[in-house]
Amino acid sequence: MTLESVGNNKNGSFHSAGQFSFPKAKTDSETLTSLDADYSQCNGIDIREITITRLQELFSTNQLTSRELTSCYLQRIRALNPYLNAVIETNPDALSIALKLDKERKLWNHLRSPLHGIPVLIKDNYATRDRMETTAGSFALLGVQPVRDSDAVAMLRKAGAVILGKANLAEFSFFRGTNVPNGWSGRGGQVKNPYNLNFSPQGSSSGSSVSTATNLATATLGTETDGSLISPSSVASCVSMKSTLGLVSTRGIIPVSHTQDVVPFRIGIPREPFWVPEIVDSPILNDELPVLNKLLEKIKEHRLVTLIDPVNTPWERLRNISEVEVTVVLHDFKHDINRYLREETVQFPFKKIRTLKDIITFNNENPSPEGYNQDLLELSQTTDGLQNETYIQARSENLAVTKEYLNELLFKQGLDAIAVPSEPRYDTNSNPSLRHSPFVGWTVAAISGYPSITLPVGYDGYGVPFGICLVGKPYSEVTLLRIAKLIEETFPARKRPQFLNDKRLTSIKIKALLALLDQHPKNSSTISAKSTEIRNKAGGLRSHEELISLQSRLEECPSSCEASPSRWFMRRQIG
Repeated sequence: MTLESVGNNKNGSFHSAGQFSFPKAKTDSETLTSLDADYSQCNGIDIREITITRLQELFSTNQLTSRELTSCYLQRIRALNPYLNAVIETNPDALSIALKLDKERKLWNHLRSPLHGIPVLIKDNYATRDRMETTAGSFALLGVQPVRDSDAVAMLRKAGAVILGKANLAEFSFFRGTNVPNGWSGRGGQVKNPYNLNFSPQGSSSGSSVSTATNLATATLGTETDGSLISPSSVASCVSMKSTLGLVSTRGIIPVSHTQDVVPFRIGIPREPFWVPEIVDSPILNDELPVLNKLLEKIKEHRLVTLIDPVNTPWERLRNISEVEVTVVLHDFKHDINRYLREETVQFPFKKIRTLKDIITFNNENPSPEGYNQDLLELSQTTDGLQNETYIQARSENLAVTKEYLNELLFKQGLDAIAVPSEPRYDTNSNPSLRHSPFVGWTVAAISGYPSITLPVGYDGYGVPFGICLVGKPYSEVTLLRIAKLIEETFPARKRPQFLNDKRLTSIKIKALLALLDQHPKNSSTISAKSTEIRNKAGGLRSHEELISLQSRLEECPSSCEASPSRWFMRRQIG
C-alpha cells in the first residue's frame, strides 16, 4: 500500500512514502504568516477564500485547471501542515483524478455537478476504498481496509469532487479518553488553532475546520454527534452545517453514536438559558455578548427578518441532558464500532482488529507517548448492548426532552429558527476545570437530531473567533442556509487566520498538565519535584501561583474526579 501521510507517527515525527516529504517543524506564527502568503497563488490567482462558483468560472475560461489547483493545494498542505497538523494524509491519486476530470470537461464538455474538479478534504472517519487509510486517527486501525467507499464519499466522487486527502480529528471522534485534548490523534498529532496557536481547535472535526480556515482545500467534510462540526467551525471562523439526523447516509463512517450522528424569516432568541453567562457558566460569554447583540440589532433592520427577542419556554428540563447523554453514547459506541469493523472492513492476518476489545488491547500494547488514556473506550466496552433498560430509558428521555423543548419554540411559536451563541467558551485561566454546560444550542440540536448551522460573528481578546448558531426544524436545511446567507451579507465577519501565538494558559496546555499529573493527583511532593517538567510540558503558565492553583484543585477532589465520564461530557464535543 502506497501511503502519503501528513500526520505524526508514534514518535512524533512525520512519515511519508508518497510524492512529498513532511519534515517536522517548530510552530512559529511568523513563519506561518509568511508561508500563507508564499503559497497563496495558483497560476497568478489567489486561492485563499476562493469560492466554488469562482473556481468553476476559472475552469470554464481556461484560466485554471483542476489538476493545477489540486497541485497548488498539495503544495500548500506540504508547507503549512507541519505547523497545524490539520491533514493526516493526502491522496496519492489526487493529481491523476483531477487530470481525468479536466479531460471530461475539455474533451466531452461534460460537467458532473458544481463540484466537478473541486478539491475536497474529508475527515479520517470517512471510509475510502483506495490507497488512503481510514483510521479515525488511531494506529489501531492502520491497515484495516474498508470494503467500500462510505456513501458520502461515493456521492462526492460521482459529483466529480477530487478527494484531496484525510483531515485530522480528535481520535475516535473525541471518544478515546477523558484526558485527551480536543483535536489530538495518535496518527495526526495535535491540531492547532490557526487564529491562536495555543488555543484549543475544539473538535472532533478539528482538522476539517482548520483546513477550511487556512485554505488547505476548497471545502471539507466532517461529522457530528454533539458539537463536532459547530464547535470547531465557530473557533475557526467557518460556516458549517449539521443536517437533520438521517438525511445523509452514515454508512461507511467510523461511528460514535447512530442515534445522534448529523415569507419573512421568523428568528427567535431564547435568552434564557443560552444567552445568560451565569446560567451557561461561561464568564467569557460576557465579552462576546456586545458583538452578538450588535448582530441582532443589524438583523432587526432587515426587511426579510422578524426577530422575536426574547422567546420563552421552560428550560430547566435541559439541566441533565449532557449527563444522560453519557449513558447513550457509551452504549452506542461499542455497538456501532463493532458493527463497522464486522461489516465494513477487510481483515488481514497480520492485523486482527475485529472488535472494540481488540482496539483497547492494541492501545495497551502501544501506549501513546503523551500518556493519554483510553478510559472512555474501556467504559464503553463494559456496556451490554442496546437492549439494556438503562440505555433505552436514557435515550428515550433525552430525545423526548430536547424535542419537546425545540418543538415548543419552533412549531408552537411559529419560528423558522432559534439563534444562540455557537461556542460559549470558558476563561481557562479562572476556570481550569473546562466544564461544559448543557445549555449549548448545538447539544440540544444534536440530541434531538434537528439541523443546525454556525457562521462567524467576531473575535475575542485572544484573537479566537466566535459565531452564532441557528437551529431549525427537521429537514429545514434550505431555510437555515438562506437565513445564514442573509446574516452573512448583513454582518460579514470572516477574516483569514492571523496565526497568533498567545502564551496565556489555554485548554490544550491544561490538558497536557493534567495528563502529566494524572498518576499523582494528591502527591504535592511529586508535583513540586516535577515542577520544571510540568512547566515545560504545559508551557504558558504565567506564574508559579497558577501551577499551585491547579495543584490545589486536584488535591481537593478524589483522584477519579477529573476522569469522571459525566464531567468529561460536560466539557467536550464529540463526533
